[in-house]
Amino acid sequence: MLEEFIAKGVTEVRINPPRVRVREGRRLVAYEFGGWDLEAELLELAAKTKINPAKEVPQTGSFSQHERKIEVSYMPTLAGGAWALEISDLSQPIPSLAELGVPVRKRTVIWKTAEEGRGLIIAPPPVLFKVADELDVEVQTIEDRPRYRLKNADQYIIRKDYATLAPRALLVAVRRQPEALLITRLDSRRLAELACDYAAKRLVLASVPARVKDAEEYLAYLGVPEFLLKHILKVSVDAASLL
Repeated sequence: MLEEFIAKGVTEVRINPPRVRVREGRRLVAYEFGGWDLEAELLELAAKTKINPAKEVPQTGSFSQHERKIEVSYMPTLAGGAWALEISDLSQPIPSLAELGVPVRKRTVIWKTAEEGRGLIIAPPPVLFKVADELDVEVQTIEDRPRYRLKNADQYIIRKDYATLAPRALLVAVRRQPEALLITRLDSRRLAELACDYAAKRLVLASVPARVKDAEEYLAYLGVPEFLLKHILKVSVDAASLL
């Protein structure tokens, strides 16, 4: 499987949500993905994808089938360029908070905050998506990559130049005043300011970088006033504490 991609130098396979991750230089390990035979579709996509290594921006080809999206890109590098293959299974069920390993006490606070419809919940993306999927209100998302398909959400995915486009997208979303916001990567001063201001009146679900151990300290570092954080931050779940 994928012999044509191997010949072209495929360097990585990414499955979202993660199930298989392979990185062995120019070699790939054969695998099965939910019983779905990818070979024919991938070879068809390879034939359709037009690659121009001379251009500075990644050249991408993609198609979708049954909630699964396959994307193949050529990315210029110092070594001359690399191929990337990404498979996103948007139909995969979102695990419960218990299955994700969220402690009982924090689960209680999360659902209470969601019911009240106001405040800031900081947690890894799977936790946020599970909470958003259970809400009966309009949810606007700002996502750095596809993970899950939500029932009652307007999902906005920013694949490139997230640092520039995400603050703009969030500003537009805030002006629309959805009942809840979900932000998968809260990693800049402007994003933090907009999200925390909005959390004073609506529900905001956000994720900070996985390396962060203290969300309150991190948001303060980004410039969010301490008095505002004390008022809006209801619960924080760090990635290291989950299963």
